[in-house]
Amino acid sequence: MNHSISKKELKKADQFTAAGRNALDQIIKNQKLVFSVALVLFLAGAGYVVWDKVNLSKELTVQEEFYAVEKSYLKLKESFDKAEADQKEKAVKEKESAKKDLAKKESQKSEDAKDTKSDSEKLTLPSGDLTKDYGTVVEGWKKLIEAHPSSKAAAMASLELSQLFLKYKVPKEALMILSKVKNQQNSDHFLGAMVFHSYAKLLSNQGQCADAVVIWEGLEKKKSLGFLAEQAQMGRALCLETLGQTEKAESLFKDLVAGDNASQGISKPGTPPKGKTQTQRTAEKYLRYMKIKKSMTGATPS
Repeated sequence: MNHSISKKELKKADQFTAAGRNALDQIIKNQKLVFSVALVLFLAGAGYVVWDKVNLSKELTVQEEFYAVEKSYLKLKESFDKAEADQKEKAVKEKESAKKDLAKKESQKSEDAKDTKSDSEKLTLPSGDLTKDYGTVVEGWKKLIEAHPSSKAAAMASLELSQLFLKYKVPKEALMILSKVKNQQNSDHFLGAMVFHSYAKLLSNQGQCADAVVIWEGLEKKKSLGFLAEQAQMGRALCLETLGQTEKAESLFKDLVAGDNASQGISKPGTPPKGKTQTQRTAEKYLRYMKIKKSMTGATPS
């Protein structure tokens, strides 16, 4: 057997070696350029790491601001809640004592006064005026939102603040505070998605259903937001019904109800079927309402 290397194979080897040498020569010849490119890539990578750490540090600082205001808010809320609970308890006692004779009633009032005197000195009922009750909280969160609207802390502050505005019956303020944060947030993430969803709910409550439907449609298309899909679909269905698009609304309500049936269909043998969610029970209620409405107007129910 002949183990010698042919001239053709030697030639191939020489060509390979030559190509390698040529590449090496080019690198040596252009070493400044190669070094510069490598340096740029290294600096870009290092810069991203530094930028990411700076952003994380900034976010943590802003969140510290949020929780400082949150602590004050929770303390005030707890005090108001306890004062209201005590007032309700006192009202119940007075109602019960009213059923008894006058002498016993007076005696009971006297005892109640002794029992609640120390608490009434410490606790104050909310005035019903947002500025008087939570003025420092509102200003603290507003300041944070204005300064850092794209932060997660701003998303949390806007959600908390919007609920506070709704409690004090100023929905326009709630809508405004969410609008300041909404376009700075990423709706693919949990907090950003909650801001968009809350904003859409407020729009629908204020009769701006056409705008709310667009936001909910966008949220429904995001696969990462499965936790919001049912609520977004319900909100959209209600708005479409309000806008007179009854067929689309009815289709969405049916899809919601069918979602429960599908989940029951994949249950393990011997496992009791899952109960309907509150959203699905509401969808069934609206389907019945739409059926009655159709029958009353002479339309053929589907």
